[in-house]
Amino acid sequence: MNKPIIEALEADENTVLADLCAVIGIHRALALVAWWGGRNIVIPATRPRNTRIARVIGEDAAERLAQAFGGAQVFIPRMRWFSRINTARQAWAMHQRGFSLEEIERLLVLAPNDARNMVDMGRFVDGLAAGDTDFPPLQSTGGGRRKKR
Repeated sequence: MNKPIIEALEADENTVLADLCAVIGIHRALALVAWWGGRNIVIPATRPRNTRIARVIGEDAAERLAQAFGGAQVFIPRMRWFSRINTARQAWAMHQRGFSLEEIERLLVLAPNDARNMVDMGRFVDGLAAGDTDFPPLQSTGGGRRKKR
């Protein structure tokens, strides 16, 4: 189910992220990346259940993280593709609510013709998150410039 995500993580060759995934799991590691990506954080050695980390990843995961890294300063990596995935999911949600591609481009500040690609990617990512594996192939818009009106 998470094979494309795991392959993307491995492609980044980030050993810190791999260690976090091994200790707290991929979903909770991605929550750390979303919350603190690109920053150093100190993992509490004692009482990790009463911390912001515990509110983000859960108390049990915070306990495991404290056992593995307690007292250490850990750099939480920023994943280059993470913000693009979020934009794609926003574009897909907007498309489902009836926004036109031009409106999505304007509201999400996308380059011309990027909205269709973002909507397709968002549909694909949301399907993966839901466990769906039966997708039609992603469509390409062909890129290029928008026709003059």
